[in-house]
Amino acid sequence: MTMLGNLEAIYCYRVSAVFLCVIFFGQLACGEIDWSGDLSPANPTGWTTSTHASIGQSDSGMLEITGGTVSTYRGSIGYDPGSSGQVTVDGAGSMFTNSSNLYVGRGGSGVMDIIGGGSVDNDTGYIGYSANASGEVTVTGTGSTWTNGGSHYVGFLGNGTLSITDGGAVDNGFGFIGYALDSTGQVTVDGNGSTWKNSDGLYVGDAGDGTLTITGGGRVDVAGGLFVKYGGASYINMTGGGKLALYGDADGSLDEFLDLIDGSDAIRYWDHINAAWADITGATSGRDYWLSYVSEGDLAGYTVLTVERALIGDANHDGTVDDTDAALVAAGWQTGTGVTWEMGDFNCDGAVNEIDITLLAANWQRDVDDTGQSVPEPSMAVGLMWLVGICGWRRRKR
Repeated sequence: MTMLGNLEAIYCYRVSAVFLCVIFFGQLACGEIDWSGDLSPANPTGWTTSTHASIGQSDSGMLEITGGTVSTYRGSIGYDPGSSGQVTVDGAGSMFTNSSNLYVGRGGSGVMDIIGGGSVDNDTGYIGYSANASGEVTVTGTGSTWTNGGSHYVGFLGNGTLSITDGGAVDNGFGFIGYALDSTGQVTVDGNGSTWKNSDGLYVGDAGDGTLTITGGGRVDVAGGLFVKYGGASYINMTGGGKLALYGDADGSLDEFLDLIDGSDAIRYWDHINAAWADITGATSGRDYWLSYVSEGDLAGYTVLTVERALIGDANHDGTVDDTDAALVAAGWQTGTGVTWEMGDFNCDGAVNEIDITLLAANWQRDVDDTGQSVPEPSMAVGLMWLVGICGWRRRKR
């Protein structure tokens, strides 16, 4: 044990694992680096920014970082054909840094999990690098990040899968899903706070096939152009409040927004009536999706497409039918042409009338996940009947 001013480092060893405990100004922090199997070089605690490191060189290998930092020049998870590698970066302060590229499934199969606030940094990131390789990456939990200083390939020559969930974040320059011929890529961004930020362009299917699914409030930002491949099986699937933010002012209409996209414009929404994915051009604005231009904040200059199954009666899109929605219906009652979902036109017939009040009452105090009975509370039922009576009286008077 050595003392350097106020810094004391204690190293505790066990077989193929290192516990690191540091006392800094009286505060104790402990972390663990654990490994097993086929790693090259064999001891990751000795890796540096000059190391060409492999987890699963020609056989299987595992690396877990639950505190501290492991650094390489270039990292490969599943290097040779037939090999397999597993990396887990778990917890705030746990880091896996690569000053050059990172390959998840370089020649074999690779899995990487970034969880609990862990972080991974590299230049270019590859998931499924070689033709017969496969890679799978999960970035989940608030504070969990994967930062690519350059481009990011999900399915370069092989097959790649990326899941960003529960507040995880991935950043890169260009993004590619299904880059080369015969490659495939799938990306899922799910959950409020989950983001995939492309500071340049995004290709959903380039020469290969790619699928991007945005659900549950997840968000994908594209500062450069968005391209969706013609033909094949390349799509953007959106539902449950998923958001797609493209740079440019295009909130006037769906056609205007789609003009920001090159290629097939193949965005699909979940059609609950037919229980299938359907082309966004067949969706209803204000009910199935809405557009908004952002003038300030981190999305200043972007137009955001939000796709969500709006619960009938939920005029303000907050996920619940309540007295706020009833007030909006009352305010929009028979105001003439130009009425919208937000004004209470729930059947999209161009008028706010008794039909819309009936729909509101039928879903009173339900939320988007509620499958129970749709029965208004007695007090609200009386209020709705009063509203119908007043509106009906006004209509007869006119």
